[in-house]
Amino acid sequence: MADKRPGGKAGIRLRWTLVVLVMLAIFAVSAIPGSKKPKDPYPGADKPEHFIAYALLALTLYGAVSTSAPERGRLFILAATIVIAAAYGVTDELHQHFVPGREMSIRDWRADLFGASTVAFAMHLIGMIGGRKNE
Repeated sequence: MADKRPGGKAGIRLRWTLVVLVMLAIFAVSAIPGSKKPKDPYPGADKPEHFIAYALLALTLYGAVSTSAPERGRLFILAATIVIAAAYGVTDELHQHFVPGREMSIRDWRADLFGASTVAFAMHLIGMIGGRKNE
């Protein structure tokens, strides 16, 4: 029986592969010891980096979730995207706690969540404006 989801099984695998690649990139950057990382020129200078990284994660997550479970509707896709990105942000901050010269930060996690939420809501609105059938 053929897969009725947009993109089929190959499309779903590709989209989840992109999610994993973004997560691995975030993990790799988080694993850089503090002594090897350039010093921030001012407090909070790294927040745009967190925003962008998690905006990209949300973009890939939204595509993966929407392709994997289109029948669940837009609100499910929005919520799943934000919850998965937020949970990954928590694990990323916990990971940094164990990296020499790095620290766990609620402010960094908030920047992660803000980036992910901004893109997830934008994708949700684009879907609504575009008249996507799943509600």
